[in-house]
Amino acid sequence: MSPSFGRVGVVALRVIRQLKRDRRTIGLIVFAPIVLMILFGYALSGDMSGVALGLVDDGGHAALRAHIDIKAR
Repeated sequence: MSPSFGRVGVVALRVIRQLKRDRRTIGLIVFAPIVLMILFGYALSGDMSGVALGLVDDGGHAALRAHIDIKAR
């Protein structure tokens, strides 16, 4: 049984008619991906400006002190 292009066209037309009547579905199809792309783009951008970072050396480890001294220069 091979699919007929006529039948595919009829089913596609029926789906399009149903979508035209349902505004919420059209909104989800159009706006949800846009909102998700903006959110994920912002979250995964890797831009770390304005973030304060501090290191606490309570143990007095020489390796950590050497690393802090190198980064401070």
